Amino acid sequence: MTDVEKIIRDEPLWAGAEDVQYEPLNGGFSNYMYKVSAGGRQYALRINGGQNDFLGLDRAGEVQAIRKASQTGVAPPILTDENNTVYMITEFMRGEMLTNEQTRESPYIQELARVLKVIHAMDGLSRACTPFLLIEQYAAGMERLGVGFPDGLRGFLGKTKEIEARCARYAKYCGGYCHNDFYPFNIINDNGRLCVVDWELSGAGNVFFDLATPSFYAAYTPEQDAALLTAYFGCYEDEFGVLLHDMKYMNMLREVTWALMHSGLDVKHVNHDQDYRASAMRFLDRLERGLVTA
Repeated sequence: MTDVEKIIRDEPLWAGAEDVQYEPLNGGFSNYMYKVSAGGRQYALRINGGQNDFLGLDRAGEVQAIRKASQTGVAPPILTDENNTVYMITEFMRGEMLTNEQTRESPYIQELARVLKVIHAMDGLSRACTPFLLIEQYAAGMERLGVGFPDGLRGFLGKTKEIEARCARYAKYCGGYCHNDFYPFNIINDNGRLCVVDWELSGAGNVFFDLATPSFYAAYTPEQDAALLTAYFGCYEDEFGVLLHDMKYMNMLREVTWALMHSGLDVKHVNHDQDYRASAMRFLDRLERGLVTA
C-alpha cells in the first residue's frame, strides 16, 4: 500500500464517506499533492517531501504561519491538527493557478502587492528563513547528497555576501514575514481573489525576495517592476529598484541550488517529470549571461 492510499484509508476527516476519490494535483515540485473528494467536500492533501530535512525549517512553524495567513484570507485553512510532519490537509481552493500573463497585468500587479503587504505584516511568528540562509542550506544539501557543483557556481554563491551587505544598509525596507516561494503556480486565482499555497519555506526574511519572485519568473519589464514597487511601497525609489534586482539574482541562484539538491534526492513525483539538473543548468546559463529575468 502506498503512502497516499494509507492516508486516504486512515484519515478521520472523511471517515465513513463512501465516495472517497483522489487524484494528483499540478505543481508539487518538492512535495506530493493530491485533490481528495469525499462526502461532497474537496480537500488538498500534501504529503511532505524531504527537503525540510536539509533546510532546518520546522513543520510546526509552517502550520502556525498558514493558520495566521488563513485568518487574513490569503491562505487556505488547515483542516488537520495532527500528523503535519508527515502530511497536511487544507481546504481545496477553487480557481486556477495564476498565469504568467495575468501576473504581468496591472490589476494583478496591484493585487500581488496587496497580498504581499498582508503577508509581510504578519507578526508573532518566530520562524525565520532568509534568501541567504535558503541558498546556503540548498548548497549544503548538495554537498551532503554528493551532488557536484557545476563550473562557476561557487563564484556566483560568493556574490551573495555583497548583496547581503547591501540589504543590511537598507534593512528598514527589507524586513517582514515572507512566503519565500511566491511563484504564480503557488497562487490560486478565483475571479481575481488570490490565495497563496505552499508555505513550506515561509519565515522572517527579505520582502524584496517575495517581490522579485513574480517579477523574475514572469519576465516583468522595467515599467512593470516600477508598478509593483509603487503599489507595494506607495512610491518608487532608486534603492527599491536596486534591491529588487539583487533579489532577482538571488531567485535565480535559488533555482540553481534548489534544483541541484533535488537532483540528488532521487524522488519519484506523481504529477511531473522535471529534469532537475537540466533546469539548474538553464538558470545557471542565464546567470552566466547576466540575465536575472527569466
